[in-house]
Amino acid sequence: MRIVKYKPDDQVINNQATLQDDEDLFFTVRPGEWWVFELWLIVFTSTSTTPDFKYAIAVPEPTPPIPLYYGSGGEFRRNADETAIVGTVVYTPGTEIVSGISAGVHRPVLIKGYIWNNGSVNWTVKLQWAQNVATPENTRVCQGSHLIAHRVA
Repeated sequence: MRIVKYKPDDQVINNQATLQDDEDLFFTVRPGEWWVFELWLIVFTSTSTTPDFKYAIAVPEPTPPIPLYYGSGGEFRRNADETAIVGTVVYTPGTEIVSGISAGVHRPVLIKGYIWNNGSVNWTVKLQWAQNVATPENTRVCQGSHLIAHRVA
């Protein structure tokens, strides 16, 4: 099974450092299922680099830590041996990850991971995001950002 979701419109926050659920980018995992997922975000901050951008992957507790791979902007470069350079972390769901975003440009943010529902009820896996520093400027996750998720077991 495969799920693809696109943001049909920009989602805007202003002066907000508290993580909020993304309106469009989420999916459901049933008990015993394994899923791999990718979030391809286009993020824009207005006039300064102060707000930056932070995000988290929210799932119900208790959840075992999940491997998560991520990168943004200039982090999408390659070594001489053609291996991609991105951050890697054994991620505890709900933990904030901060990504520096240049002012006035659209920046890509890539998040990849996999998750296993070891519970007994359906889980909704959600992207949450906010400004890293509350700033009275618009920060947007832009139209065209998308989620691709595959059930693998």
